[in-house]
Amino acid sequence: SSHAAGAFVPPHPSLSLHHRPLHLSEAGAEQEESPPPRPLPPAMSVALPFLPRPAALTGELAGDVGFDPLGCATTPEILLRYREAEIKHARLAMLAAAGWPL
Repeated sequence: SSHAAGAFVPPHPSLSLHHRPLHLSEAGAEQEESPPPRPLPPAMSVALPFLPRPAALTGELAGDVGFDPLGCATTPEILLRYREAEIKHARLAMLAAAGWPL
């Protein structure tokens, strides 16, 4: 279906953040479903297909394609520490770039 430019397109019902009302007949029948198991990450790095995927890079973080050619992140704790440091450095770099013309 085509829509005119700028026309309102309602979101798909499955994307709604609101839950449907629970009927009394369903109250006892509703069970907690467990999420499906996550697929295992590939054995080889997606970023560097000739290297094995580092053990600390499990694919759970955004943008994780197994890129750690120097092997810096040896444990998940170190990986999270490096991630926080990278975010701080990126924010400082953005401030510096914005302040440079001044």
